[in-house]
Amino acid sequence: MSQRMGGNVKNLSLLVLLAAMVPLLGCKKNHAPDVTVVSFGPEVFLKDTTYAFSVVATDPEGDSVAVRFDWGDSTVSNWSEWFTSGDTIALTHAWFVEGTYKIVAQARDQKLASSDWSGAPSTTVVIHRTPARGAVGAGPRRPGLCLHFHRRRAPA
Repeated sequence: MSQRMGGNVKNLSLLVLLAAMVPLLGCKKNHAPDVTVVSFGPEVFLKDTTYAFSVVATDPEGDSVAVRFDWGDSTVSNWSEWFTSGDTIALTHAWFVEGTYKIVAQARDQKLASSDWSGAPSTTVVIHRTPARGAVGAGPRRPGLCLHFHRRRAPA
C-alpha cells in the first residue's frame, strides 16, 4: 500500500509542477495577418468582363493565410484556399451593372485571427458599358478572358 501511495504522491507532485510551469511558459498571442492590395487595374473596367485582383497577406507568426474580397456590389467572395504567409493571392470578379465600386480585402490565419476590412487599402473601380461589337477598342475579343493587373511601387 505504501508503494501505491508513493506513486500517487509522485504523480500528484508532477501534476502540480506542470500546472505551476504553464504561466511561466506563457501562451503566445495570435495576431491577425496584414493584407496589402497589390492590384491596380486598367483606366477603364468593362462590365461582364472578369478581372483578377491581388493582395499579399502576411501573418506575424508565419501562419498560413486565406483572403476574401468585398467587391462593393453586395457580394463577398468565399475565403481562398490557404497560402504561405507573404504569397500574392489573386481572386477574380466581374461586375454586371455599370457604376463605381470600392473593393476591400480581408485576411485570416489558420488560427482564425482576421484582419479588419479597413486594414486593407481599398481600390475603386468604375464599370463602364461594354462597347458594341466591332467598335474600335472594344476590349477583350474572347469570352471568358481574364485580365490580370498589378500595381508597381515607384522606386524610393
